[in-house]
Amino acid sequence: MKKLLRNPLFLFIFGAIAATVIGYLINQLPNIPNFPHKTEILFAAVFIFTILTALVAYQQAQQQPEDAPADIDPTIRPRLLEAEGTKVKQRLRDSLHDLLMLDLRREEQPQQVARKPLQTLYTVSVNNTISQPKVKVLDKIIDVLRRDDIGGRLLILGKPGSGKTTTLLDLAEELLERAKNNHSEPIPIIFELSAWRDDSVNFLGWLIIQLKEEYNLTPGISRFWLERGEVLPLLDGLDELGLEKQRKCIRAINKYLSEDAKRDLVVCCREEEYIAGEEQLAELHGAVCLQPLSNKQIQNYLEVFDRGDLWHSIENNAEFLELAKTPLLLSMMVVAYQGQAIHTKEELFDSYIERRFELNPVNQEEPQRRKTIHFLKFLANRLKETQTEFLIENIQPDWLLSSRQKFFHRLIVGLIFGLIVGLIVGLIFGLIFGLIFGLIFGLSYGLNYGLIKIETVEEIRFSFKPEKRKQYIKNLIDGLIVGLIYGLICGLILGPIYGLIFVPIFGLIFGLIFGLIFGLKDEILNKSFPNQGIWTSAKNTLIFTVLCSSIFTFVQVWLKSSLSQFIRVDNIDFILKLSQFLVVFLVFFYGGGLACIKHFSLRLVLWHNDYIPWNYAQFLDRAAERRIIQKVGGSYRFIHRLLLDHFADMPISTSSLK
Repeated sequence: MKKLLRNPLFLFIFGAIAATVIGYLINQLPNIPNFPHKTEILFAAVFIFTILTALVAYQQAQQQPEDAPADIDPTIRPRLLEAEGTKVKQRLRDSLHDLLMLDLRREEQPQQVARKPLQTLYTVSVNNTISQPKVKVLDKIIDVLRRDDIGGRLLILGKPGSGKTTTLLDLAEELLERAKNNHSEPIPIIFELSAWRDDSVNFLGWLIIQLKEEYNLTPGISRFWLERGEVLPLLDGLDELGLEKQRKCIRAINKYLSEDAKRDLVVCCREEEYIAGEEQLAELHGAVCLQPLSNKQIQNYLEVFDRGDLWHSIENNAEFLELAKTPLLLSMMVVAYQGQAIHTKEELFDSYIERRFELNPVNQEEPQRRKTIHFLKFLANRLKETQTEFLIENIQPDWLLSSRQKFFHRLIVGLIFGLIVGLIVGLIFGLIFGLIFGLIFGLSYGLNYGLIKIETVEEIRFSFKPEKRKQYIKNLIDGLIVGLIYGLICGLILGPIYGLIFVPIFGLIFGLIFGLIFGLKDEILNKSFPNQGIWTSAKNTLIFTVLCSSIFTFVQVWLKSSLSQFIRVDNIDFILKLSQFLVVFLVFFYGGGLACIKHFSLRLVLWHNDYIPWNYAQFLDRAAERRIIQKVGGSYRFIHRLLLDHFADMPISTSSLK
């Protein structure tokens, strides 16, 4: 029975029969005199209709995350590997740590994952040049991960700026290369744990959601691969959650790993926060801790850059020397040091920012330097509360700080949406009526639903492969079911004849649009330029509008001749105009147009309140040129979490900018 209820064809047939019976009963029973239990039957009919609607909505909502497709497109794996590989290489190329050319020592600490220390102490060196007496040296971190006693489950610890993320990126690059050459190797994917906010979702579910948001990977495929160990999650930023959420996240990870021995996983975390949390990743099999740089390493590195003056200042200042033992801070010192000793991280970050602006001054097309710093502060505050990586199209209404700003955002969404709906209706039914109806409808929507999360409609791909055809047919049937319900509602209001007419028409419209929009969506989105999601949503809205309108224009000819046998010509014109409106409206609503309106309104309110510049992409690109922001395809992130925290700790004030 459960399988039957998950079958879209069964739901469609059952819905059609139920809708016909219910529509007939509701329309005919009141006209039959002395019919027994008339009220009870009408109540039962309405109740069944409500249950049917709820069943369809619930079933379709539950089906996508749970079901894996029978045939997975064989091109998805190589495309996912290519997309992840591009991201990893770009991050490594732009990383400050990439400038270091240093060997990072890694000490094994199995006690951090509730395991007894081994007899041999392993200190890992990247280029096999650092060694200690009676210590076994391994060439790469991947050798530790593949050891029999580690078995693919590893924790990487270290102090802030010690090279944890760079180590994880190096590991990902090697694993990606192996996965490309060997289909049996798992796909390594880096996940930012700063995005783990809802602890009510199990960890497997969270990974599935992240793959959907990052690469538009179908939940069924994600679940299928994760449950079989075909995806290797590399988790970064456990310490960014705060101690309470960190403990909950560790418990969720342990539960996820305990459910299946085939699941491998790597986690990065700051050593101090991990120990302070007093909750261990007991399901991992080993841990390594990145060690501070030695004095000799610091001196050799500075000699490569001919910065003997800096080394002289460092060796004569204990505070300066302590900072230099951290790879990130040492790389910043090479840029920031201008003859004055630096005593704290805050002084170092301020000097680094100052020097970056000196090397790359603000030009006439940019905001003033004071405003530029202010915009970076605001961005850091927003990212600190959500996640590390930033996409312009992912700006959400929760960026607005006051109820007044949220009200104006909802109002602007309602006005623009209402104006567009009004023009569509006006072109079909008359301009005055259209504008009045559109503004009422738009404002009602904007004021009530303007703060809902913005969902872009991105890549579409026309394909005649069997798995794509199945997906299209499934979404077509889903649309037919929705159309059937709306047709039934019209039948209940206007009469059974109109119900019988509207059911197939609305079913065709909804089926066509749902099939095209949701059936042609492509997996594996590679964000290659800024704000790609909004630009592609706008493009897709135009494509779908032209395509669906063209198809419906041809269908109208057949409908007109068919309907003329049942109803009057003026009623036929009304039905066709209403259908035409539905086509354009639904394409705009579901095809990406509404996302564009919400994004524009949100950007407008943020710009008006001096939280962001008007040309955000240009601003972020200039910050990337100054090596304050790191650009990876169409996404951005601060060059390091420590720098993000430094900007986030600065006070935000717009009064001085007015």
